[in-house]
Amino acid sequence: MLALGADPDLHQAAHVILDEHDRIYAYSSTTVPKRFTGPTAVGRVLTQLGKGLPTLTSEVDVVVVEGQEFYAQSHVDANDLIVLAQVTGGMSRRFRTAYPDAFHVIPRPRDWRNIPKEVDQRKITARLEAAEVNAEFLSEAHSHLLDAAGLALFAHSDRGKAYLIRMKALWRA
Repeated sequence: MLALGADPDLHQAAHVILDEHDRIYAYSSTTVPKRFTGPTAVGRVLTQLGKGLPTLTSEVDVVVVEGQEFYAQSHVDANDLIVLAQVTGGMSRRFRTAYPDAFHVIPRPRDWRNIPKEVDQRKITARLEAAEVNAEFLSEAHSHLLDAAGLALFAHSDRGKAYLIRMKALWRA
């Protein structure tokens, strides 16, 4: 089972495809200069994303694109989350077009990550190292690549499989 995890961002989005043994099958990240903001940055991220997708139409089984969540104590401007949600929607649409046979979900951060980000990224790195992921990926891995890998790992985990079953049931209802 190939699982694609994607971490949307206005300036450095990433996606990772893992096989059933948690080995990297493909990965890509996009970088948009900070001078681009709002809809211009969204458009640039999505244009670059389209160039980095491998053609595996029938092989990707699940696509997990991280959704957004507003926290009451957060200092994040809600308008920034709206723009980020546009990236999420655009990424999801691109993946749905590229991988129409896959099951697509957009979990909130609390759905897939229930520990602080820094701790989770250390766990993601350890799990990838245990799966003998190539050193090149780990040397290139930045926060968004690690989150994208974490989302794909989530799809392979017991917790993630339970989440996917719940989402499939909701879609059928």
